[in-house]
Amino acid sequence: MKNFENVTIFDHPLINHKIAILRDESTSMKEFRELIEEITTLMTFECLKEGVPTTQKQVKTPLEVCTQEVVKDNAIVIVPILRAGLGMVNGIHVLFPSARVGHIGLYRNEETLEPCEYYCKLPQGIEDKLVLVVDPMLATGGSAVAAIDFLKKHGCRNIIMMNIIGCPEGVKTVQDAHPDVDLYLAAVDEKLNDHGYIVTDSEQRTSIDGVYAAGDVCIKPLRQVVTATGDGALAATELEKYVAAVQSRTGISAKPPVSKDYKPQATVKSAESQDSPDGLLSEDMKAQLKQQLQAYADQYAQNKARDELLKELVKYVEDVVFDEAEVKNEIDIAVEGFARQLEQRGMSLEAYLQACGRTREEMETVFAEALSCGSGAVIDCVLDIDEMVSPMVAAGNHITNFLLK
Repeated sequence: MKNFENVTIFDHPLINHKIAILRDESTSMKEFRELIEEITTLMTFECLKEGVPTTQKQVKTPLEVCTQEVVKDNAIVIVPILRAGLGMVNGIHVLFPSARVGHIGLYRNEETLEPCEYYCKLPQGIEDKLVLVVDPMLATGGSAVAAIDFLKKHGCRNIIMMNIIGCPEGVKTVQDAHPDVDLYLAAVDEKLNDHGYIVTDSEQRTSIDGVYAAGDVCIKPLRQVVTATGDGALAATELEKYVAAVQSRTGISAKPPVSKDYKPQATVKSAESQDSPDGLLSEDMKAQLKQQLQAYADQYAQNKARDELLKELVKYVEDVVFDEAEVKNEIDIAVEGFARQLEQRGMSLEAYLQACGRTREEMETVFAEALSCGSGAVIDCVLDIDEMVSPMVAAGNHITNFLLK
């Protein structure tokens, strides 16, 4: 890779150590996020050894008052390129907790490879601050250049770019476009192709021994979840072969973790058990299935008995003549209950009826019709903020039509 005056690729043993763990396929997602933050903290310490805005401050010690150099308040602004850049913010805040944060959202057009902006929010006065633009990966460099362009349009003059892993093409793109911007990387990987994708062979191998790539970062005619999954399966298979070859060559082999309670079970059934219908399910599975089916049968029987009882009750209700005073009392109870629900929402019954273009008498009439109809009806409703009122009554009922008008 061509040497650029303002590009620094760290060769710190601790950073290299954490990069190695970061690349390890066995590293968990939790460890991966923590490593991103830790590497960012180490990089920040190194790249800000000079150029940080400072001021002199009088500090009173137990012995005397001395003058001490301190970092100026709000002197630094962190600008992550969304979304991956967010993972580096906390790593910088460890050293500069008062640093303000801006955000630039960019995505790459798959046809033109040009970055497209979809979100931007920057703190006021950013033009006078030291701006740290962060993104874990520097691939083509298009997004980084676009972000720096945008910051310069807002008057920013002191900009530093930090990437954990980059490619030579991306480094060249950023430096060609912005030679005045200092670029810091923890590691630089092999090249991309002309379209900004990682070059692999038919077995998903990259040009680095033992490093495989899979999914949409690779060259492929079709970019879908199913093809990415196939790439991952192939890469995993080839990587397994690679590890086996290394183990054979070095004589070092890892023992797979085995649970203390693990007991090997025979997976091959005899011809007799395979031919028998009973051999498809174990006795335990049969017992569970029988229990579940029995529960369904019991529930069905209860529902059927309830339906028969309701039919008999309806026949009885059809012959009942309601006392007018009792009906009036039930109507008053229903209306008062509805009014209380309205009050809990900050609305009176009168205001509600006025909004609906109805009167209390009309409401009482439909309640009476609901009570006197031949089928059962529930005179109740639940208020809803969005829909004003959602009645809990049978569809087509008189009260439903009234409340929804």
